[in-house]
Amino acid sequence: MKARALSLISILLCASLSTMALSACVNLGKPKMQTPQERASMQVLELHLKLEGNTYGSDDERRSYKSVEEALDHALRDAGAGEFGRHEFGGGYCRIYLYGPSVDKMSNIIEPILRQQTLRPKCFMIKRYSQGFGPDAKIVRIELTK
Repeated sequence: MKARALSLISILLCASLSTMALSACVNLGKPKMQTPQERASMQVLELHLKLEGNTYGSDDERRSYKSVEEALDHALRDAGAGEFGRHEFGGGYCRIYLYGPSVDKMSNIIEPILRQQTLRPKCFMIKRYSQGFGPDAKIVRIELTK
């Protein structure tokens, strides 16, 4: 019984250490926002990229947009201007959320990359100058395609 309990403890400890090591490897090079004040001061750049049809797009299309988000993330990180936050597929759009201290600086970096892509009509980006959604939140919409 003791040997079995010790084996179980050993397995759990190894699994825990492996998870921590994997987490450390995955997060290498990613800047961490340390305080709630820093997180609250981040601005959000939303990309709304039209998909085929009105659902989730094709497999090729989703793969293509995922490679675009990687290129945008690298460009923002290299410039120290921000980072990729998350993406969503649905409702006929791929929505990519980018976070950084200056939404204007982020858009200046990523817009040339987006203009090199073959984008469908009705693609746009939204600059959110704060993470708030109240009536006083400054929001600017920029059409990427017609």
